[in-house]
Amino acid sequence: GIEKVSLGGSAPASRNTSSTSMKFDNGKSILETMVEVKFADTGYFNLYGMKLLAGRNVEASDTTKEYVINETFARMIGFQHPREAVGKFIVVDKRKILIVGVVRDFHSKSTHEAIKPLTYSAADNRSYTLHMALKPKTADGDSWKTTLAMVEKSYKELYPEDDFKYEFFDDSIAAFYKSEQDITRLLKWASGLCILISCLGLLGLAIYITNTRTKEIGVRKVLGASVMQIVSLLSRDFIALVMIAFVIVLPIAWLVMHNWLQDFQYRTSLSWWIFAVTGIGMILIAMIILSVRTIRSAMENPVRSLRSE
Repeated sequence: GIEKVSLGGSAPASRNTSSTSMKFDNGKSILETMVEVKFADTGYFNLYGMKLLAGRNVEASDTTKEYVINETFARMIGFQHPREAVGKFIVVDKRKILIVGVVRDFHSKSTHEAIKPLTYSAADNRSYTLHMALKPKTADGDSWKTTLAMVEKSYKELYPEDDFKYEFFDDSIAAFYKSEQDITRLLKWASGLCILISCLGLLGLAIYITNTRTKEIGVRKVLGASVMQIVSLLSRDFIALVMIAFVIVLPIAWLVMHNWLQDFQYRTSLSWWIFAVTGIGMILIAMIILSVRTIRSAMENPVRSLRSE
């Protein structure tokens, strides 16, 4: 049930971080920066679908002999093209370590943070995590469960005193955005409650207005007004209020959303159509709520409202 396997450190995106100071001599000056360090064997990049832009993968080793660096690190030490960094040396703790490849940039943390310089080395003595790519689930959907049970059995035979713990990679990524997911759920319930209260208030106001204008509606019907004309007359003021509310809340909503997005180093832009769709949705909801009462009032027999006059 296992398609690919690799021994390494933490996953490409994880909360575990190890950093060290590295130096690079460009011939004019010595550049020194903090660099995130990860460890992986020769099958790691293939397992996670990470693409080498230049050079080659690291060779198997029990210690750090060479590095694969990311694009950000290559640019930081002065190389515009990844291939230019291959064959250069980085100094770590007075040791010169060869750069053998450059891997495409990826997010090792959430998009709250900018992509930082990073290196990979094949140091088995620093690799404590087994990475597995499972084969696609079968029709019954139990293949992963069966495979993991077999892995756990083998693991306990090798390490009977240790707990068997595993985590899916997508769960690790989702954990970066747990607070955003919690806020989303809270806002969904709060928004739904606000819309419900607003609709009830709008319906109550429509009932009150139509009741106070019952005789006016009867007179207009006697004089030849159609149902659509009366509905339009009753709904006009309400729709105007909804549009005024939208205009008032528009800049506030834009400001709040804009400020929230500033917390992310990589973010989308606020498109005008989002606010346009919201405004149209507000008007449609208001019209549906109003039509419940206004159409009924417009279709009533005018004799009932005028017989006392």
